[in-house]
Amino acid sequence: MPITVQHNPFATRFTRPGALPFLFNNGNRLESIVDAFHDCGFVCQIVGQHGSGKTTLTYALEPILRDNFHPIRRFTVRGPRQFESSETLTPTRSPTRIPLLVIDGFEKLPWLHRRLLVKHVRDQRTGLLITTHQPIGGIPVLLQMLPTLETLQRLTCELAPDLVIQKNLLAAIFDNNHGNIRESLMTLYNWFETQKTIT
Repeated sequence: MPITVQHNPFATRFTRPGALPFLFNNGNRLESIVDAFHDCGFVCQIVGQHGSGKTTLTYALEPILRDNFHPIRRFTVRGPRQFESSETLTPTRSPTRIPLLVIDGFEKLPWLHRRLLVKHVRDQRTGLLITTHQPIGGIPVLLQMLPTLETLQRLTCELAPDLVIQKNLLAAIFDNNHGNIRESLMTLYNWFETQKTIT
C-alpha cells in the first residue's frame, strides 16, 4: 500500500551526522566514553568502517566535552590537501579548559603529517579526538564501531516511528550495503520515494 506523507523521514537533513542521536548497543553511555577519553590523556581514536556512526558519535560527545575543552575545533579531511573546518565556541571562556581538535577522516592525512600533529597536541596539552577506518598506531582506541542490524532498526524507529518496515527488508538493505548504516539510510530514502503518495 502506498504511503501518504508530506516528507521523507530518511532525507539527509534528518540523517546527517549531528541530526541523529547516537545509539549504543552494548550498554555504554556517553558519559562513560568521556571518562575513558580523560583516562587516555585526551588523545584517542574512534575506529570503524564507513557509515558506522563515528562522526555521529563525535557530535553526540561534543556537548559533554565542552565542560572541559574550549575551543572545540572540528576538521573533516577529504584528501591529503582537502580540509573542511568549523569551530564550536562555548559561551564563556575558562582558564581551566584546554583546546580540543576533532578530526574526521584522520587516516587520509599523509603519514608524516599525522605523526607531527599527534606530537604537537601532546606537547601543547591539546585534546585530540580522531575518527579513522583502521587503527592508527600509537593512539589509544576510544571505541571500535560495530554497526548492526539492530542499530538500523532502532534508527528507523527513531526517524519514522509510525512507519512499519518488514525486518527482512531492513536485513536485506543492511546486507546489500555491507553494514554501512549511512548507505542503508540512503537506500531507505529511495525505497520510501517509491512507496509514498504526496498529499
